[in-house]
Amino acid sequence: MVIILSRDSILYSTQSLESAFLEAGHRVQVIDVLALEIKVGYGVFLNGELLQPTLVIPRFSSHLLVAGLAVLREWENRSIPVLNSSQSIAIANDQLATLQHLQQAGLPIPQTSFCSQPSTEETFDSILGEGEAKVIKLLDSSQGRGVTLAQDSTTARSLLTTLASLRSSGLTQKYYGESEGCDYRLIVLHGEVVAAISRRSKEGEFRANLHQGATAEPYEPSERQKELAIKAAEALGLDFAGVDLLPTAKGDLVLEVNASPGLQGAEGGEHGFISRLISKSL
Repeated sequence: MVIILSRDSILYSTQSLESAFLEAGHRVQVIDVLALEIKVGYGVFLNGELLQPTLVIPRFSSHLLVAGLAVLREWENRSIPVLNSSQSIAIANDQLATLQHLQQAGLPIPQTSFCSQPSTEETFDSILGEGEAKVIKLLDSSQGRGVTLAQDSTTARSLLTTLASLRSSGLTQKYYGESEGCDYRLIVLHGEVVAAISRRSKEGEFRANLHQGATAEPYEPSERQKELAIKAAEALGLDFAGVDLLPTAKGDLVLEVNASPGLQGAEGGEHGFISRLISKSL
């Protein structure tokens, strides 16, 4: 039996994966990760019944990370195959850890600074530089939420101060205005780019996320872009990933890596083809 961990069975990606595995002859069950019970060392249970899947596909969001990773670890300890390991998902859901792994792998990333609680003038000056625009991201930001553009150092400092007062913190990144609200999402499956789209933000918005109103169209990536995406997924240990590339004057930068990318926008109108590739590859 294939288990898809998703809180919402009517989401496009969930339905697409379920249909693809059913068509391939598998039994499939969509389960809310919060409904599962872990008996440490004995397995994962649903309504008192031991679950023994042949494959697990995690599709839970970052706010369910603690519960989701705990369930995956229990299955991993029992040698049950999981599409994307608990460790790789944990890294991908931490913006700072992701960037550190990408940099360690020699991949180009945005200029980034991080300080949990900046308080001195010297620290703010070091983070904010000469007053150019900055992008400030929460460490667990996703789908464009928790991401803000500060057009000047005064605004950026105010945002960082507010975060510190809330006992929160965020990354500060250089804003690459030459990208003009455009980026590329490449879908990587087992070391191969299987789909790609270009995304453009709506008017007055800098974030090129579909959840923030951006538009998307099929895109044919260059060999260099494919190489960057494949190496980014490898750097995080992901079997399946959405890798976002940002075009800049100095070339493409690896902006983010998503361990549970949405499928609808990435399929470019070819309904279900990524899900079918996943079902066949496993």
